[in-house]
Amino acid sequence: MKTKSLIVIAGILALMGISNAEEPTKKPKKPVAPEILEKYDTDKDGKLSKEERGVMKKDQAAQPKEPKQPKEPKQPKAPK
Repeated sequence: MKTKSLIVIAGILALMGISNAEEPTKKPKKPVAPEILEKYDTDKDGKLSKEERGVMKKDQAAQPKEPKQPKEPKQPKAPK
């Protein structure tokens, strides 16, 4: 009797865990800057298709990259 009760309780707990599992959420898409849409959105649908993104990536790869400026270290705050 005890074993049957333990199996039933374990089954119920397992089902509760499955029912409470959250579905993975999709990352929200970042809005595309109007300047980029104006330049690369050839079909003017307000979105960049795979082909339009490919052209944009080729243009970006052709541009020389500027070296990143090192960040200035933060100054410690003076005690009050």
